Amino acid sequence: MPSHRKRVSWRRFSIQSALIAVACTSVIFATYRLGLKHGRSLGPIVPTNVSVNHIYSRDYDISDLAKSDEETELIISTIRKSVDTVNWDVAGGYAELRHDPGSQTIAVSHVWPGHVELVRFLETAREYAAFGRGLEVTLEDASTNF
Repeated sequence: MPSHRKRVSWRRFSIQSALIAVACTSVIFATYRLGLKHGRSLGPIVPTNVSVNHIYSRDYDISDLAKSDEETELIISTIRKSVDTVNWDVAGGYAELRHDPGSQTIAVSHVWPGHVELVRFLETAREYAAFGRGLEVTLEDASTNF
């Protein structure tokens, strides 16, 4: 009879250990996924071989700033007037800035320093947006102070 109890307690211990291991693994994967999503929303991921002459493409989520296509177009217009103004395709440059209607993301193809400058502009715009004074005022403040 005592050997039967040992087997039951051993089985119980192994099931508990397996459940704990599965729970820990789930937590690790969930935090990794959240961190990856948060990191991508903050700005460009640094490539291992950064070149100031190579054009990198990146999508930026601006749903916290723009709630409609009109607001997204206003942000795009402000970016083109404020961030690395001479290099955008509308000014005859090589950098591209696109927006798909219905989404609050912008697709940017630019050299690395241009991405860094765009990230600084978006961070500044988000800081000014916290004051709640409207998108136009936020973008005006961000374009003069980033």
